[in-house]
Parts: sequence; structure tokens; C-alpha cells
Amino acid sequence: MDDGYAGTLPQKRRPNHAGQLGRAGTPHQPGRVDSLTAHRITAVAAGREHALAATSEGQLFSWGSSRAVLGRDGEAGLPGLVKGALAGKALKHVAAGEYFSLAATDTQVYAWGSNAYLDAWASWSPSPWHNQLVGLSPDVFALLPKLYNTQHRNPCWGGLGPGLSCLPYFNVIGVSKCGTTDLYHRLTLHKQILAATNKGPHFWDECPYPPAKGGCTAGPSSDFQAYINLFSRAADLIRSRPDAITGEASSNTFTSANGVYLRGFRGDKPWADWAGSAGLNASMPALLREAQPYLRLIVMLRDPVDRYYSAYHYYRTG
Repeated sequence: MDDGYAGTLPQKRRPNHAGQLGRAGTPHQPGRVDSLTAHRITAVAAGREHALAATSEGQLFSWGSSRAVLGRDGEAGLPGLVKGALAGKALKHVAAGEYFSLAATDTQVYAWGSNAYLDAWASWSPSPWHNQLVGLSPDVFALLPKLYNTQHRNPCWGGLGPGLSCLPYFNVIGVSKCGTTDLYHRLTLHKQILAATNKGPHFWDECPYPPAKGGCTAGPSSDFQAYINLFSRAADLIRSRPDAITGEASSNTFTSANGVYLRGFRGDKPWADWAGSAGLNASMPALLREAQPYLRLIVMLRDPVDRYYSAYHYYRTG
């Protein structure tokens, strides 16, 4: 089937525009990918505009989208064999995202595609409310680098004190009592995913500017440098492990998306009330887009009744 975008975007894309179906014919009805009929397919995966298929012989075929996620040259709109480092490997599992592809044997995982945070930052341009956000969070924009170190998968740079400085590659967000803490700790069991000093610093939704001592849990100074320092231990390891990444799990970054607690309180008012009275129009998504356009957001939700029951036992005082 098609990627679902053809009829929904303001500037509609024609069906199968990237060759993501791997075949010709009517795109809105199921159709066989004829060039793979000679193979026994054991695993398939679909990204936004590309697909992968592994065979019983351990081979991998890709089609659609760009060469970066296909892992090969040649015709993009039809399945083609991915070779290179995968040649001769007994592949059993595949996965595909918007900008990446994964394939795994019983003991090894192979990844290729785009380091999208570099692409996102390189193509970033200021939004119409950029100056407002800089004025509201000057501690953030004073420390953000103009360029990141391309040798690392995680967004890191040099020049701020000794060693390497890093910001999170991902943030696990959602609603409290939806399993964000549990998922975060499970993720950091992986040797390439490094934990922050504080799992949930809530910098973006609780740490005000000007910084207020004790106003948030990001560190003693409660400013952006304190937030960066939460990833200093991870940065020390990333220096010698360029494929490693770090992240955090401040769930309220999601629930504060409407701006109610963006950078905490301003005086005795929630930020949104203060901003409204000041005639400003900015929000949590606007600030994150401006400061961290590469950030991966993992959203955790839960059955409302189960979540409410859990929250009742967690928050009640007596």
C-alpha cells in the first residue's frame, strides 16, 4: 500500500512517488512484489519511504527513497540486493525508520542511513519567534554550538571546559505513570546508550530563567550549563565510543507542550500566563525546535484507567 501521505499533505505527493512499493500498478490496492517471488521472505520492514526484505538465504533486498537508507546503488523503485558489509551474512531480522535501516544476524546488528541530527542542524533556519525565544532563554542560546562534532553519533561539541560537551540524542516523554522511567532504564542497559546523571531533570518545563536556586532538579545553578553537565559522564565515554548516545526522560516535557510550565514560573505566574500578558507567542515545541531540532522524542502513553489507578497510589498522601 502507499505511505499514507499522498492524500493528506497540503502539497500532495503522487502515490508511490519514492518507489516505496517496489512494484508498478495500482498503489491503493495490495499488489505482489514480483521481483521477490523467487525468494522465501522471512522478515520485512517498512520505513516512511523505503522497505526491506530478508530472505531464507540470509540476503537483504531494499527499495524506495534514497541511497542513504537503501544501502546500495542502482534502481531505487525495485528491490535490489544490499551487499557490502552484509554480503555473506545470515540476516534474520530487519527494521526501518524514516532515516535509517537496520539488519541483524544472531549476534550482530548493522545500521545505515542518515545521522539526521547533523542534517537537521545543517538545514535549520530561525523561526519567526526566534528572537523572542532567545530573549526568554538566553542561557540556552549562549551555549549552543554553531557546529557539532561529526565524528560522533550523539550531538556533541568541544570548547566548553575540558573534554567534550554533549546534549541528549533522545528524550523519553509522555504522561507520568506511563512507564517512562522503566523504559529509560531498560534502554540504558544497552552498552551504546549512556545514562544521564539525572534521569528526569525537567529542565525545559521546570528550570526558570533567570535561574532560581532550587527551582529545578537540573543542578545547583539551575541554568543550561547545569543541564549540559548532566551529560558530562556520558560525554567522557562518548569521546572514545563515537557510536554511543545519551538521553533523558523528563515526561513533563510532553504534558507541558501547551506552554503552561515552559521554563517553569516567571515570578509567581506560570510561564504561559506571563507570556500571554507580555504579548508573546511561544511554546515548548517552539523552544525545542529552535534549540534541539535533531532531538528524538519517544512518547509513552497508557490506558487512562490503569494510569489513573497507578497515579492515585503514587501521589496520594494519606
